[in-house]
This record gives sequence, C-alpha cells and structure tokens, in this order.
Amino acid sequence: MKLIAIADLHSRSTPACGARRSDLADFLLARAVSRINRFLKPDLTVVLGDVVDDGGAADAPELLKRLKDVLGALRSPWIALPGNHDRIGPGFFDVFPRPPAALDVAGVRFLAFSDPDEPGWNARREAAEVARMRQARGDGWRGPVVSLQHVPLFRPGAGDCPYNYLNASEILDVMGAAGIGLAVSGHFHPGCDILGDGHTPCVVAPALCEFPFGFLEIDIEADGGLAVRRHSLAVPPELGLFDCHVHSQLAYCSKNMNVVRAVALGRDLGLGGTGVTEHSGQLYFDGKTFWSGGFLRDGLDGMGGRVDRADSFFALAQEAGVAPECVALEVDCDFQGRLVLRGADRVRAGYLLGATHWLPCTMEGVPFTVAAASTQFLRLWKGLIEQGGIDVLAHPFRHFHRREIAPPADLSWKLVQMLKRAGAAAELNFHTQQPHPLLFQQCLEAGVRIAVGSDSHELIEVGELHPHLDLLCGLGVSTRD
Repeated sequence: MKLIAIADLHSRSTPACGARRSDLADFLLARAVSRINRFLKPDLTVVLGDVVDDGGAADAPELLKRLKDVLGALRSPWIALPGNHDRIGPGFFDVFPRPPAALDVAGVRFLAFSDPDEPGWNARREAAEVARMRQARGDGWRGPVVSLQHVPLFRPGAGDCPYNYLNASEILDVMGAAGIGLAVSGHFHPGCDILGDGHTPCVVAPALCEFPFGFLEIDIEADGGLAVRRHSLAVPPELGLFDCHVHSQLAYCSKNMNVVRAVALGRDLGLGGTGVTEHSGQLYFDGKTFWSGGFLRDGLDGMGGRVDRADSFFALAQEAGVAPECVALEVDCDFQGRLVLRGADRVRAGYLLGATHWLPCTMEGVPFTVAAASTQFLRLWKGLIEQGGIDVLAHPFRHFHRREIAPPADLSWKLVQMLKRAGAAAELNFHTQQPHPLLFQQCLEAGVRIAVGSDSHELIEVGELHPHLDLLCGLGVSTRD
C-alpha cells in the first residue's frame, strides 16, 4: 500500500521565527494535496502533528479548521494527529476527527498515538497505550502493522535525531513482540527516510513548513518491505529553473492569481525566474467571444466582442516589478494562419508562447478525427512557428492529450523538425493534460530546446515542476545536465 506522511506545518497568523514559513502553511498543504491527488494517489495520507505553531493562540481553532478544510480535498482517506505545539491548547480533536484505535487500509493496520510530551521536546508512551500495542494482532490480524506518532521513535543510539521517547526501548521491545514493523513520525524537521537498528525502522517526515517543503511517500509491501521517497514542493534552486508560463489575475480562467504573489512564491519555491504571461485573445476579446473560439475565424479582423486590456496587463507586470524580458504573451494563430497579436504588443513582450487552443475540427458541432487534427495542427504550427516567429510552442498536442490519444509519431517528428529550423522550444506542460514522452524524446535527440511551464491558473500551481522533472529524468536527463 502507498502511504503519504506530512508533518509540521506550524501554521500561524503572525510571522514565525527562523526558517519556518508558517505564513505559507495553507498554501503548502493545498499544493501538497494537489500533487497527492493527481500524481501519487495513495491509499492513506497521515498528518503527524504540529499542524499549528501555537495551539493556545486565540486563532488556533480557526487555523485548524482552515487546514482541515484543505485536507478535505484529498481523494484518499486521511487522519491527523496532534504534535507538541498543537497540544498546548485543548481543541485539536474538537476540530479534527479522533483516529480509531486501529485503522485497516489496503492490507495494513495503523495504530495512531497522541502521547504526552516530556522535557526536551521528547515524549512518553503510557502503559495503557503500550498495552494497545500488545493487542495489535489480538483479533488475528496477519498483515503489516504501523505505529503513527509525532515524536520519532527509535532504539537509543541508532540515529542522530535529538528527540525520542523516554521509554523507547520498552516500546520497541513490545513492537517487536507484537509484530509492529514500522514507526512513522514527524517533529524532527530535517526528517529521516529510515532511522533505526535494522529491526524496527522509523521513518520521519520532514517539516512541510521549511524549505524545500517536503513530505514522504512510503510504499509498504505485504511482506513488510519498505520503500521511501522524499517529495519537495520546491524545485532545486541550483537548477535555476524558469517557469515560462504563469498567468495573471487578468486571465478569464484565473482562480486566485496575483502577479506580485506569484513572483514572490516563485522565489520562495526555488525558481530561477518566473515568466508572467497572458492570452492575447483574452486581452483583445471578451470572455464569451474567447471561450467560443469564435475570434479565431477572423482573428484581429473580427470586430465582435472586442475589448482592449493589453495596456492593463503590461502595467500590472511593471507595477509588480517583473523584468520586461519575463513578460510574455500566449498567442493563438487564427484559422487563416495569422498571429492574433498586434504589432505594438509584440514589441512589448519579452517572449511569445504560441498556442493552439482550438482547431477547426474542435469547434462545436465538428467531428474530431486524428487525420483532420494532424493536417490542421501542421497548418497552424506553420503560422505560429515559421511565419509568426514564436519562441516557445505552448502545450503541444493538447487536443490529443485531453482525448487520451497518442499523437502520431510522424506528426511529432514533423513538429520537432519545424521547431529545430526555427530555433523555437517545445513546452513541457502538465496543466489539465498528461503529455506523451515521445515528442520530448525526439526533441532531445534532435537538439530542440525544452521549456518547462506550469501554466498556472491558481497560485498553488506556480513552479509546480515535479512532473516535468520526473518525465525528463525518465528520458535520461540528469539534473546535472
């Protein structure tokens, strides 16, 4: 079974000390939930304490409720335990449901403990809870059993973690006798993938509130085998990655975008830069005209539904302190092969993302076929890449991806050759789609540049380049390259 372990959010409404980004707790948890739901799909998610930084603060119940609401978006079952910071106040289980004495999920039994604190930020397991461990298999349970708690639990001397249970040896002896094969904890902010004496390993989730904002994915085999993978919500800053595709609050499809906030989050998350972009079609046409795709029939010659918001977009970026070279336009090609872009705005844009949001065969009432789409893609790509001179082709093959159809290999290769001749890049983009690796393998083979773009329409997506790096690593690209 697959388990996700999150720990130490330390949410608070006032600035926290040191490295803790308590101000980002809601954002970081929502970003983790989004990744977990889409890419990891666990059997169970556990939150292992210190959800708030001061459980005795007047606003602690409200902070807990907000974080519980975020967890409510998880598609997996979840449980949450209090940590030493949560236990300062009385209300943790007034907000969060109390875990059952034993929870069986996907062939694994979980025992959750909320143990009293001891000096030095340690803990102790009381006799009644030790007795509960002894009975872990009292009903004949034969699968793996896992102990969940806030403070790390390991054999004294088996690791460098400064925190432990004062009666750790007693607990581990009982775990061994009862066949409890794993302890999963939080509290120690650097985390430990596996800590122990080789008999009963302890896995410690890193603090979500400290860079690189990590959590753990733990695979537990039926025979007790264990695999641990650490996830980071930030990107490695040494890579200097540039998210080329982040929308503004002017996007009709924006959920909560804000340019100032997006750029700041990009820095917080380790990006080397953030490209702020907007759809030219959304700057030139009203929402009804844009979403119908009707503006592509006549392009800039069409007068219906016209608006003029381009000046507002460039002013927004300037006021946010975005460098001119990081301000982009996402431009469609009309069905006559012309960019939907005014010359004056082209001069102002630092770079152009070319896009095919509609094909003639994707318009309402027109049947989609692979043959028609392939022909129309080639014609529009020619307008974007060879005639329009775009810098990056945004979300190639999105119409195939969204229909879960692999793009034809020969069409992919034709696109690669077109990009190579023009010196343009192909964008690797996971926004509402799952790109096929073939195009990017061919780009690597042909020496065509690959741009990475989150295509953010809400703030939790800014710099979310985890799937991009996974796909590229799967194609043999090293982070050292």
